Amino acid sequence: MDSAKVLIKEGIQSSLKNKDKYNYYKYLSLHSYYNFKTENYKEAVSDLLLCKKYFSTDTSDLNINYTLFVLGKTYIGLHEKDKTVQNFIEIDSNIT
Repeated sequence: MDSAKVLIKEGIQSSLKNKDKYNYYKYLSLHSYYNFKTENYKEAVSDLLLCKKYFSTDTSDLNINYTLFVLGKTYIGLHEKDKTVQNFIEIDSNIT
């Protein structure tokens, strides 16, 4: 997992350097997933909410569904059932 964290941070830095917003948020979502897997739920939620705001501008971009899914799973880890359900319902509304 440590090598993944290093590569994700390099991707974030590179996308910031190149002013590449799209890839910045893709790497930020990967960083959030890393935080989810390492049970750092609060940091994961913070980053995922930023990703949700960015990716929700284009619902044809599947990254919004990935973001909502990981956000929902992260809320499970925080025992926040209502927020979990809310995110999963939002995924459902995007795909139907």
